Amino acid sequence: MSVAGVRLWSVANRYRLYPGGEAERVMRDLHCAHARYVWNLAVEQQSWWRPGRGPVPGAAERQRQLAEARQAEPWLREGSSPVQQQALRDYDRALAAFFDPANPARKPGFRSKRRTQGFVVRDVRARRVSRHWGEVFVPKCGWVRFRWSRPLPANPGMAPLTLDRAGRWHVSFSAAQPAVGRAPGPRPAVGIDRGVRTALVTSGGQHYRAPRISGRDAGRYLALQRKLARPEPGSKRRDKTRQCRARGHTKAAAIAGRWRGRCRRRYRPRANRNGAFRQHTRARAGGRTRSCRPRRR
Repeated sequence: MSVAGVRLWSVANRYRLYPGGEAERVMRDLHCAHARYVWNLAVEQQSWWRPGRGPVPGAAERQRQLAEARQAEPWLREGSSPVQQQALRDYDRALAAFFDPANPARKPGFRSKRRTQGFVVRDVRARRVSRHWGEVFVPKCGWVRFRWSRPLPANPGMAPLTLDRAGRWHVSFSAAQPAVGRAPGPRPAVGIDRGVRTALVTSGGQHYRAPRISGRDAGRYLALQRKLARPEPGSKRRDKTRQCRARGHTKAAAIAGRWRGRCRRRYRPRANRNGAFRQHTRARAGGRTRSCRPRRR
């Protein structure tokens, strides 16, 4: 976003969402399905365009077609109109970013229900109910609980709700980018090499190796991979196996994320004046240790 020629950066504060049984069914089978459906229709309309066929329906025309589709289809009319309209607005913004020469983005493509899916809630209403819990209002569902892990932004505006492949729900609130401190740290700067066999090597001689999943988890992943080839495509058994495999990916990503966070917190006081590490990547990464603990010399 830019104001008066100055580009303003924003970040998303993500919270873990815990919908109930009926609320989760409405969010998954109605809101996510409707947002994915109208997005894919817009992508299909855009893919039909060829030179000489005339203009593609614009944003206002797509909104008019959505209103006509809601009158004709009871399944679409059962959902929330703001959620479906916002899905088309998101597509218009993604298409505009694709044609932007200053900041080009990838062309909008079809969305699949087997990947991360979600929808956007406009005019967010959120409240705090206890020390560790808050609630956000979702159309057709009411108040849905989320984990209060950090304070909410002052004016969130819109809130994307996402469902990942592991079956976890998250809600995100937009906030302004916090200021980065430019004061030098109390300790001298440190150089960090990023390698292949060893993830991080500091100029002080410390070697850090990224953690890996255990042999038991790796064997379970291979078993799930073989089990995934047996069920029929599109069956509930195959979807359940795919979700179990996605939980393994989530666990491995969480372990790696915690390790990166520990390394970042350890060397954050040694950041340079731009708030980033002093890095100089070497071409070779040989002669590194296998241990993830600091190497003593």
